[in-house]
Amino acid sequence: MTVRSFTHAALLLSGIFIMTACNRNDDDPQPGPINPQHQPVKRLVASQNDFQTFNYTEDGKVRSYSAQWQNSPDGGITTINQQLVFENGKLKQSNSNAGNIKYYYQEGKVYRAENFLNNGRKLSDHFFEYSALGKLAEVEEIITDPQEDGAEAVLIKLSYYPSGNLEKMEYWYKETNHDDFALSFTKYFEQYDDKRNPIPDAILDHWLPELELFKNNPRVVRTVDANDDTENLLTITYEYDALGRPVHRDQRISINGVLKPEIRYSYLY
Repeated sequence: MTVRSFTHAALLLSGIFIMTACNRNDDDPQPGPINPQHQPVKRLVASQNDFQTFNYTEDGKVRSYSAQWQNSPDGGITTINQQLVFENGKLKQSNSNAGNIKYYYQEGKVYRAENFLNNGRKLSDHFFEYSALGKLAEVEEIITDPQEDGAEAVLIKLSYYPSGNLEKMEYWYKETNHDDFALSFTKYFEQYDDKRNPIPDAILDHWLPELELFKNNPRVVRTVDANDDTENLLTITYEYDALGRPVHRDQRISINGVLKPEIRYSYLY
């Protein structure tokens, strides 16, 4: 994986992905009805070629995730279908047409994930570190067979506001045969609304059940390069229903000062 390919992958909120079910003992307590105000979103739709779909276990964990988008009006359509496997309530594996991910636990939290292609070739290991408050603080990727001109390791550092919302994500990389990490870019989440975020959180294709990055809905996201120059600015506005849930999201991004067309997403519960 080259530095460039990692940087592209890190910007995607998507998954990697066979149908499975959450194993549950019949003697386990049955989950109660979900408060409508806390209902997670089932589908986000911008167009027939641009959407995300979520399915959940009885206790609210992401069971499957599908996404589709078209990179340009004349470009091809990319489709992702991801299925998650649980054992005794713990996430153990993620399967897709691209490959699979295996998860390992320490002190009740995922601390390591192995990433494989469908042919069995191992791509990388991901290691997770948490703060004293239990929030995800770092994700380090160790690439199994790095290219000579690429990255051998990638590090994502996360920090939070007192509210618990994500404040910034720093993306670092270490080139092959180098000792130190270099900063690639940083994403600043500058503003949030005061409503509950109904979209499950994920990082680098990992739908960790305990992961919480966005308690509320981001409104302004700024990406700056290693020199602290703004690369893009994403602004988002929301419309809400009577329960305070987002039902529409209008987002617009400025890339290197060029404002792109607005995109509207609709939320289906």
